Amino acid sequence: MNIGDRVRLIHSSEEGVITRILENRMVEVEIEDGFHIPVKISEIVVISQEENRQFGKYKNLTNDVKTAEEPKTVAHKGIFWAILPINDQKYSAYLVNNTDFDLPFSYGEEQNGVYKGVICQILKSRNYLKIKEVSLGEFDQWGVLVFQFLFFTHGTQVLREPLLKRMRLRAATFFKSKSTAPLLNKEGYVVQIDQDEKTTPVEVTVEKAPVIDPIALKEQMLTPKIVEPSPKIETLVKKPAMEVDLHIEVLHNNVGNLNSSEILQIQIAAFEKNFENALASGMNEIVFIHGVGNGTLRQEIQKRLSNNPAIKFFQDAKKEKFGYGATLVAFK
Repeated sequence: MNIGDRVRLIHSSEEGVITRILENRMVEVEIEDGFHIPVKISEIVVISQEENRQFGKYKNLTNDVKTAEEPKTVAHKGIFWAILPINDQKYSAYLVNNTDFDLPFSYGEEQNGVYKGVICQILKSRNYLKIKEVSLGEFDQWGVLVFQFLFFTHGTQVLREPLLKRMRLRAATFFKSKSTAPLLNKEGYVVQIDQDEKTTPVEVTVEKAPVIDPIALKEQMLTPKIVEPSPKIETLVKKPAMEVDLHIEVLHNNVGNLNSSEILQIQIAAFEKNFENALASGMNEIVFIHGVGNGTLRQEIQKRLSNNPAIKFFQDAKKEKFGYGATLVAFK
């Protein structure tokens, strides 16, 4: 089950949309009137596309006139990037729209600050589109993936903000995210594009139409315009500090409630996030301060750095300052 799937509760007549995946095989479901309830996965079933088309969209039939019925709840989230294997070397990349919105979108790629548009199209609700094929060898040289989305539905709806998302995928981390791709129903490597998106509606202000002065309008039309340079679009990838401290006291406020395994997971997650952001933002090098301790964190970090094609080298950093408690990473 995935974010955006329309489901029915087994022991009641209620239907809704999955909005979050919780722990202990639980999900959060939005039902009618915007209520969110936690439900066990074993207590719900996914409503199939065929059932939705046959019984959901055309429920009211009067004198052979089909009346479309809007869903009681709308799936606001559920945009995925899915990589499915063709063979052991080639993969197909799909954009999956598991929401109730039609998505006018564009997809492009950035390499060394240069943007190249690839496709601009409309992806219909509950649909998917094959974007391209990529080989395993070129995966780490893919660059930054840039997605831009608008949200459209027929009829009256709350206006949604457009979504701009940049992602850099690395084989070492991406190929750990294996799951079933929504709608495609095939095993692959899946990442949710709109996972962190806030669906706060846009506040629309209606103003009175201005009174047009024809003389002033004529003068304005005859006055030469001064074309100002377009502002530089800032990247959404946050550039990390040159030195990143991975001590758990810096990363977490309530260390006393964590066991050693949880501490290590938090530290590794912080390392991977800052490593990817450093790479995506074009940094030449970065230092990770992991401390000496029992050497577990240092070993885990350097294991992840080994054989990474984007790295020129890594080594112990500033021994006079950190001893053996920090690792310097230099990028190609």
